Amino acid sequence: MDALHKGWFTEFSPEDLEKIKNGSSGEDKLLRSDGQNMGGAWPGQAFSLQVKKVLFNEKSKYQDVLVFESETYGNVLVLDGIIQCTERDEFSYQEMLAHLPLFAHPNPKNVLIIGGGDGGILREVLKHPSVESVTMCEIDQMVIDVSKKFLPSMSSAFSHPKLNLFVGDGFEFLKNHKDSFDVVITDSSDPVGPAESLFGQTYYELIRDALREGGVLASQAESPWLHLPLIAHVVAFNRRVFPNVRYAFSAVATYPSGIMGYLLAAKSDRDLSVPARELSDDDIEKMGLRFYDSDVHRASFALPQFVKKSHANLEVEPNASNLRYLINVKKDNKPGFDLDAGIDKYITKNPKDYEIDLSQLRDLAISERSKFDNNYSKLFRGADIVCCRGTLTDIAKTPYYGDDPWRVIAVRRDDIIYLYNCGIIDGNSFKPPSPNSQDAHFTYWGHKFQTIMTSINPYLARMGTFDDAEVVDCRETYSSIHRADIIKTDEEVIKLAYSSEIKAVNNYGDFIDFKTHYTRVTDKFYLRKAWFWWLQSHLAAINRIFTGMRDDQGIVRKVEVLDKNFLYRRSEKRCDVVMNFLATVLSEVKKRCVDIVQIRYCPTSRKVHFETSHAPSSITCDRSNLRHLKRFGKHSKTKFDLDDGFATWITKDPDNYRNDLRELQLWAAEVASCSSAKEAFGGADLVCVRGSLTTIGVTPYNDDKGWRMVAVKVGDVIYLHDCATKDGTRFASASCARQAHCMYWGFKFEQYMTTDAENNSDTYSPIDCRETYHAVLRTDLVRRGRDDPLRLAYTAEIDAVDQTGDRFVELKTMGEKMDDKFWNYKSHKWWLQSTLSGIDRIVVGHRNSSGVVVQLRNMDTKKLSSNRMTDVIMTFLSAVLSEIERRLEKDGNLQIRYDPKGKKVHFESAREQETNILIDEFHKLFFSLTMDTYAEVYDKPGTRLTKPLRIGEYSSHANLSVEPNSNNLRYLIHVEEDFEPKFELDTGFKNYIAKNPKDYENDLLPMQIWAISQWKECGQNFNKVFRNAEIVCGRGTLTDIAKTPYYKRDGWRMVAVRRNGVIYLHDCAVIDGTKFGPPRNTTDAHQTYWGHKFHKVMTSKNPDLAKLVSWNVQYV
Repeated sequence: MDALHKGWFTEFSPEDLEKIKNGSSGEDKLLRSDGQNMGGAWPGQAFSLQVKKVLFNEKSKYQDVLVFESETYGNVLVLDGIIQCTERDEFSYQEMLAHLPLFAHPNPKNVLIIGGGDGGILREVLKHPSVESVTMCEIDQMVIDVSKKFLPSMSSAFSHPKLNLFVGDGFEFLKNHKDSFDVVITDSSDPVGPAESLFGQTYYELIRDALREGGVLASQAESPWLHLPLIAHVVAFNRRVFPNVRYAFSAVATYPSGIMGYLLAAKSDRDLSVPARELSDDDIEKMGLRFYDSDVHRASFALPQFVKKSHANLEVEPNASNLRYLINVKKDNKPGFDLDAGIDKYITKNPKDYEIDLSQLRDLAISERSKFDNNYSKLFRGADIVCCRGTLTDIAKTPYYGDDPWRVIAVRRDDIIYLYNCGIIDGNSFKPPSPNSQDAHFTYWGHKFQTIMTSINPYLARMGTFDDAEVVDCRETYSSIHRADIIKTDEEVIKLAYSSEIKAVNNYGDFIDFKTHYTRVTDKFYLRKAWFWWLQSHLAAINRIFTGMRDDQGIVRKVEVLDKNFLYRRSEKRCDVVMNFLATVLSEVKKRCVDIVQIRYCPTSRKVHFETSHAPSSITCDRSNLRHLKRFGKHSKTKFDLDDGFATWITKDPDNYRNDLRELQLWAAEVASCSSAKEAFGGADLVCVRGSLTTIGVTPYNDDKGWRMVAVKVGDVIYLHDCATKDGTRFASASCARQAHCMYWGFKFEQYMTTDAENNSDTYSPIDCRETYHAVLRTDLVRRGRDDPLRLAYTAEIDAVDQTGDRFVELKTMGEKMDDKFWNYKSHKWWLQSTLSGIDRIVVGHRNSSGVVVQLRNMDTKKLSSNRMTDVIMTFLSAVLSEIERRLEKDGNLQIRYDPKGKKVHFESAREQETNILIDEFHKLFFSLTMDTYAEVYDKPGTRLTKPLRIGEYSSHANLSVEPNSNNLRYLIHVEEDFEPKFELDTGFKNYIAKNPKDYENDLLPMQIWAISQWKECGQNFNKVFRNAEIVCGRGTLTDIAKTPYYKRDGWRMVAVRRNGVIYLHDCAVIDGTKFGPPRNTTDAHQTYWGHKFHKVMTSKNPDLAKLVSWNVQYV
């Protein structure tokens, strides 16, 4: 069957026509973007027009070109069997595609049209008087020729003098034109064949480069009734290209479905839905507009709900590559799916992936923030709390799942609270079910049902093709970002932004969910699951849940569709309870979270606890936290349950793991009575914590673990700081449930094995790992081939002391046997830790897999090492630290990074934000001035000031006016050699007229006024006024700086500004406010006055009187 048949033209979807004509699959006629299959154009439907006369029908170099006269729509242009325009309705399309971008731009002058060979867009563009030049790129000359002949009302502007016509590929044209156009309009056919390139990201990147700043683009963007996946894809990648992207649509009668969409994007943040220029009735009449006006402009951006849901969330979603589509299920379909098939090929998530619930949302925010002026509040649409849907679900379900504990950390940053799910405290969260367990099968059945019922290919989904053999890979997910408000009261609204994993969309773009359940739905379902399914769906804006009704063997016998509202009606009370509970908890989070708050639910007490997740940073220079080892036999058997009390464990804040030097600096600031940091640390060359030395030293034996540190040299001391590695694996308080338990077991073992100073034992109080005892140690690292050792100072956390109170003891737990794994991976680390702390005894608790200690053992530190191991570790440590010292011979900073893939240690420049590792208390005590740096300057010969040259003078008066004269110059009174004065300098103190405090700051003001008075005489050149000076300032500024080596406790602050080759140095008030204020009735006030008084007594403004011996001691 042909498109022209018995006096009628029928517009088929290209792939349908290919099937009819050739019997092929029509796959080569599917819509495509960036190589991805976007399904058919409008499969299963067609549009027909009665043909009055065929006017033209030939094949050009690129496509079939047909023009016919219709009975009702005038002349019609058809390319490759698809209607491009008709004389009856063309204005509805041409006006919208042209005027939406032109009126969105405040002043369009240069316009580029890609495509549009019929001339309609060109005609509309030239209606704008501000347009100075129009460039058109049309690839097919035949389209232009037939339009001029058969579509005269559209092609009338081809002879306009403002037109520059280019017949060729617009894609190639854009490559050679950068920053050239105010508006670019793409009037292309559907993305089949040659037009596919005009729907790819590369094409839009070329348009972005061709646009000037503030430029606007508009493109034909298909019908939302037919092409939602394609629209969502194009909108998504354009949001990575442009900071401002919107979608609009309008009615066009002869286009498929009667609707046409338009994509608008801009290199500015102005609202594209609001016209930059309003049209009056006279303007509309003058421009001859029949469809577009300012009201239609605004209305075209008002999208119906099904369109919003399909791509509204893509405003912050980078792509839809993992989005799946619901397979079209026929009514008579009897599924019979075996959900257990393929379980041996099941690809599960890595356990760590279960924890990092905010990581994808964080990465997305970082990638998108530049589009929102680096403002996260704008990016998250003004949300108060940002999290993942799973976090909200865990909290909300608590009233009916009261036996399931949970723990969440809330962190406030820039007025946004980020909720981080830390895993259920009993360790059952954040790990996949055990293989071959019943839970494993249930989990797999859910993923398998979702996989069977959906397809990654929207075209195949419409065809209703099931693929039972597809491997289930639950690592590949698609998430949507949502904004929602929870109304707690009329006065309190909690604004949320959260990510939610979306299982699939249907043909209309609606989100849908998948569940499996037993074949019978009983009252137990409505009590235990209905409200929970509703909660998950409600938070994800999902209305329908496809449920696979299965038997005990995992065979789906029936597929039912549950409506979200139906679930709410069946469990309305429970739904309301969980939402009220969620609102209450989140409201408390908003009130309590000033910095960091831990929120945990304890099933034993049935309470939600709000706790600060870390103690204030403070230290006491005493032994109050030192623990004492209990007595026990050489190989005592015992039974300690190390898991006891895990739910009440108080952990460190993750940031405290990074602040590893903080306590050491606080100690130095507290106890040191010396004047330099080097002296405070016992003459050390390098200062760090024991953990940094251990990390470096064991690298030869733990070469699969990367690490990164920053070294900063201040004065003659190097400070080494351990940083988080790029993959974020370091400094996590518990990177997975198993590690959390192992970490807790170590602390719990210390509690079992020790007492306080008064021999009191308490094994029931919650473990608080913020309370620790540290020793500060000094040692010399002997370097091979060198006489000078490297002097180290470091802090080490001490577990306990023995009964004598003098010898430190290390406490460790491990498995029941000391196997090869221990000797290969742990022994060298234990040895180095203990050796650095001067510990020769380790008490080991051998535990089973459940965390129960079954035996105690004393271990000699020396027996952990061999001569070879000791040599390797210490040689490597010495080499790395010596290289750090060599590279930091002068003040500076350095990043040291071990790459486990390349097995190399890299020495690189450190990031500026990571080099500020000295705390204020420490810096203020030892580094208010680095005297050693100045000593280098003093030793250099020739640092002198040449004899000053006087280049001008001025007088400053009481009202702060300045005159370039010597009216206020005073003359020294002549004094006889044998004169013995007796001046009372305190006379007149009460009448002392001091400067205004602000005048003390305006040290440059009089000089600037003087310079302005000399400006014209020096050819209006300040360089000449100041005799080519590089720096201009007041003498007091120079004095304040110069006296610093001997007045190092006097702070000062200045601002330097460069203007036209001259630096102006301005003395500012110091931060503590002690400067720039006149003294008030203090000893300083009198001494200041005495200086002024002596000056006045010894001088006179009258030079003649000064020559006489005459003093006026009453002078004010």
